Amino acid sequence: MTRGQPTTRAPLRESAGVARNALFLVAGQLVTTAVSFALTALLAWHLGAADYGVFFLAATLAQSAFVLADFGQEYYVVRRIAQDASDARTLLGSGFLVRLAATVVIFFLLAGLGAVLAYPEATRAAISLTVPFFFLTSIRDGVSVALRGLERMEVEAVLRVVSAILVALAISVAVLAGGGLADVLVMQILGAVAALAVCWFAIRRVGIARPRPSLPIAISILSGGAPFLLQTAVINSQSTLDAILLSVLVPPSVIGWHGAAWKLVGTLLIPANILATALYPALSRLQGSAKRGELLEDGLRATIVLGFLCATGTFLFADVAVALIYGAEVFGPAAGNLKVLSAYLPFVFADIVFGAAIIAAGKLTPWIVAKLVSVVVAVVGNVALIPLFQSSFSNGGLGVAVATVAAELVMFAAALRLVPFDRERLWRRLPKAAARSAIAAMAMAAAALVLRDQYIALRIGASVTVYLASAFLLGAIRRDDLRFIRDVARLRPPR
Repeated sequence: MTRGQPTTRAPLRESAGVARNALFLVAGQLVTTAVSFALTALLAWHLGAADYGVFFLAATLAQSAFVLADFGQEYYVVRRIAQDASDARTLLGSGFLVRLAATVVIFFLLAGLGAVLAYPEATRAAISLTVPFFFLTSIRDGVSVALRGLERMEVEAVLRVVSAILVALAISVAVLAGGGLADVLVMQILGAVAALAVCWFAIRRVGIARPRPSLPIAISILSGGAPFLLQTAVINSQSTLDAILLSVLVPPSVIGWHGAAWKLVGTLLIPANILATALYPALSRLQGSAKRGELLEDGLRATIVLGFLCATGTFLFADVAVALIYGAEVFGPAAGNLKVLSAYLPFVFADIVFGAAIIAAGKLTPWIVAKLVSVVVAVVGNVALIPLFQSSFSNGGLGVAVATVAAELVMFAAALRLVPFDRERLWRRLPKAAARSAIAAMAMAAAALVLRDQYIALRIGASVTVYLASAFLLGAIRRDDLRFIRDVARLRPPR
């Protein structure tokens, strides 16, 4: 290997490479999820529903705005590096340049939004303190994008774990010192600064000695990433509009309940996002190959099984999850939001993987149009349902949950029409996997009902075991899947 040349990991075969990359991401995500849960619980108990609602609103607005900073790099840069690793150094440095310029625009954008919506001073200050944190996080995401293009997901996983721990430790210092929301946000920034050193080590670890910004390459990122930017912006717009409408129509505590439920749902989506992330470089590289259809089918079967498991578990144990993590006395109504959103999970699991295949096949524009239609459905539903549920149940977040399910059904219908290859094969096999998973979900619910008077740990463990066993006996989970997972976990060539 030439000094300074980025290193890639040659897969044993395409499906093995995807699964191995997913394995590293899963391992890292397990740790970051545990850290995130602990931090969320700490903040919820410390700040209370109202301040946590402000924290969630500021984070949601900043996160959605920073889609502009990414400017489609998650797809465009990953694809370019996956096709030619020698471009990694210049693409990474130029990506940093784009992110820095975008951050300046974002700061004034969010400041203007806070003024137009007449947010309280404390809320506007929280938004201002959240922007620097997301800028630093965006720099880390730029490193992750380069690592993903090189298919070095094991390094990306370590980077994310260490960064999450450093930020969590910094926030914990503020909480233990009895600080308020502003103190928490300042310490969050300091934790992200510490994580930058880890980013520097990560890029040197894979052979990118020094990122090299280039104005022409930055312009090419702006040009090539623009369609992906539009797609990502449209996808993120729904959560942003949800938060804005809630901030105008309901008290901060209701936003806090919505944020608590959405945090749990976002965590449950991690397996599907990881699988789609691992699939996308391979699907992009295998253009015109019959192997793409096989990869997509394997990915969809896995998401169907996981989607039904997460949906059933969310509905059955929503009250337990909210009480354990956030506290039932203050955040109890969030359990209702979670139960409604359980119907959203199987569809969004499939749509995430469908989306990776559709984008890799170059059908980005119709996918964006479908998302725009679903956003319109969600906004119309929110305008009608938030006041209705707020007046009836004092929880307008339930209206957002119902509108979210309706919008995702629109996306699922579009995905079935846009899936780019082996459509007949998928339509012949996937309904069977869905039916078998649904039967396993009913068995899981029956087990939970029978054990309703037992300790909650036993009830959850037995219910999940019943689901997995039923899925295996019914054929939703196959012996080949288990052997494949075993071989990948041992880092051996799959049989």
